[in-house]
Amino acid sequence: MKNKKIKRIVKRVVLTLLVSAVGIVTAGGVYSEKVFDDISSNVVRLHVIANSNSEYDQQLKLKVRDAVVEYSGEALKNCESQQDVLLLLERDMENIKSVAEDCLKREGSGYEARVSVGKCEFPAKSYGKYCFPDGEYQALRIEIGGAEGRNWWCVLFPPLCYISENAVSVSSDAEQRMRENLSEEAFDTVNGEMKNDMNENEISEKSGINNGIKVSYKFKIVEFFKKITKFFN
Repeated sequence: MKNKKIKRIVKRVVLTLLVSAVGIVTAGGVYSEKVFDDISSNVVRLHVIANSNSEYDQQLKLKVRDAVVEYSGEALKNCESQQDVLLLLERDMENIKSVAEDCLKREGSGYEARVSVGKCEFPAKSYGKYCFPDGEYQALRIEIGGAEGRNWWCVLFPPLCYISENAVSVSSDAEQRMRENLSEEAFDTVNGEMKNDMNENEISEKSGINNGIKVSYKFKIVEFFKKITKFFN
């Protein structure tokens, strides 16, 4: 009789724990999705893919990136929302393609550049102190030649492409644009903190985040529940 009572209690405890775990995962997944939607619906990324991983092709990729960022920075300076940026990019794709191909020609390359605007999958990345979760973002995508080399990823809007992945500071203008275009919750999620030890200024191969950055706890929550959601999907 006593053993049966103990078994009933254990079953109830286990069931309660399972229900609680499902509730936590569900609530965490909903929160993570909402915050990520807040982030992804207010930024536009840049994705440049090199022809190959040769030293020449990788340097060429960076020169194309610089040319496109310089051109787009001027073209997009009056844009106030993701929608503004996407509409302008759609209208301006031929000019952007010309900018990329003119750069390739100046470098003596016979590669073509293919330009498109749409959703692309991005890994978690940091720019200055800002850390963006992995996931699908609206992006300007530039493929060079066979597009079989390593990628360059950055944030075109708000303008963080001027900030390298290894940067340890962010301009006040970039900070202001981030605050203006992201909700408070989304901003708190991507807004990291630079560590005191600047010698840790390297990108982690595992996470894609600068080791010199202490990411926000909200970023960790979003990344954790995104991984759980992906696992069960």
